[in-house]
Amino acid sequence: QNFEISIERVELHDIDSELLIVESKLVKYNRTCKSYSLNYTVLKEFGYDLSVEVELFALYGNEYRRTPINFKRNVCDIFKMEYLWFKSQIQKYSHFPSECPPQAGDYYLKDFVPKGADFPAAANLPWEHCIFLLRFVYKVKVVVIFKMYVTFDHDAELKRL
Repeated sequence: QNFEISIERVELHDIDSELLIVESKLVKYNRTCKSYSLNYTVLKEFGYDLSVEVELFALYGNEYRRTPINFKRNVCDIFKMEYLWFKSQIQKYSHFPSECPPQAGDYYLKDFVPKGADFPAAANLPWEHCIFLLRFVYKVKVVVIFKMYVTFDHDAELKRL
């Protein structure tokens, strides 16, 4: 199934300045889409104690509501074979730690423009407007929360005809 993904807005919350320095921007990439860039400095070595909690909210009427899609994974597990598609996408657009545990240092994600074909699991999501909430947690302490507003256009191919 061919569809398009658009990042509409990104908000960062609860940045722990003792653990992370982060700059984020969403810019118009071309006439039809936006790209997302992120520069960040990891100030502390997290070892194997960094996890990401993902929650998906969908627009129903005029409010975003929590969906059944939510999970928590250790960041190092994302680098294992089961998440290989995710790792390849991140490495395509970034200088990101290639080994786990991630070391302290400077990293970036540059001009990331998501393409539907790169995220095949998203083709099955029935919602058009969503919020992806990514909460990075070191042990029990929140490092940063990314709130990403995304639009899925499942009829993109039909609109081009």
